[in-house]
This record gives sequence, structure tokens and C-alpha cells, in this order.
Amino acid sequence: MDRRTAIRNVIIIGAGASLFASCQDKASVALKNIPLTGSQEDLLSALTETIIPSTDFAGAKELESHKFILMMADDCASPDDQNKFMSGMKLFEDECLKKYSSKFIKCTQQQREEFLLSIETGEGITEELVSFYQTIKRYTIQSFTTSEAFLTKIRNYSLIPGPFKGCVPMASV
Repeated sequence: MDRRTAIRNVIIIGAGASLFASCQDKASVALKNIPLTGSQEDLLSALTETIIPSTDFAGAKELESHKFILMMADDCASPDDQNKFMSGMKLFEDECLKKYSSKFIKCTQQQREEFLLSIETGEGITEELVSFYQTIKRYTIQSFTTSEAFLTKIRNYSLIPGPFKGCVPMASV
């Protein structure tokens, strides 16, 4: 084998390996207990953005509320609740496919809002799906209302309220 052929083969194998690695559907969040794909993470991101959309203020997508939800489900939920969470996510996507013949991510904003409204009203929706949606909604609101942007720009939160005097002699106390 000559040198040119060997170099060409190494380049082709390296390019193929890097292309194969980039084609995998991996989530950007490393979780210990929940098997998550990149498309499921995108679904949660779109769902949180539909619940709290971006306006003149940052929405749930910019605040990465879906990562907060995933961490809460992975770290704080029991294994049974984690299984319910994952099966609820699958039911959510299946129900959206059944209703709109499209994945939730590819639906228009109006279709997404209609779909979430139909879940909230409970029109022919299973209890497991409602439970999944209520969990996502609760964690999205919690993530939003505890974010630094919300607390500093809307609530005007101050870490130490009032005039703070750090060094005060004991005699004057």
C-alpha cells in the first residue's frame, strides 16, 4: 500500500466517524435516570415556549426551562414518576400526531395553543397525559418565576433589602 492510499483511507474513515457521531439524536443534558433523545428535548423546549412565550421579556426557551424540568424529573422524581413522565411525553406526541397529523414542534403556534387548551379542558384526554402536562406547566412556571431575569427585572428582588451596614461596632448595637 502506498502512502497516498493510506492517507486517503484515514481521511475517509475519520470523516465517516465524525459524520456518524453527528447524526446521533443525543440530548444536550446529561441525565442519570431518564433516557432522553434530542428530539424529546426539542419537544420539551417547544412545549415550555408555548406555555411562556417570548415577548419583550425572555420566554421559557431563552431561560432554558426545559433543562430545569429535566433535572427536576431526573433528580427529584421517584422511578415510578420518571416512567410516568416518559410515557406521558410519548402520549403527548402521539396525541398531537393523531389530532394534527404533525409533530408538536412542526405545528403552528395557534395549533399548539389549541392543543394545550384541549388538554387543560380534558376533552377525551387520558389522565396520564393531563398529569404530564400539569407537571410540565408547574415546573415551567417555577423555573420562570425563580429565574434571575424575572426576579431582578420584574420583581425588583434585592439580595439584601434596605440599607446594609456590614461593619458595626458591638458597642453601638
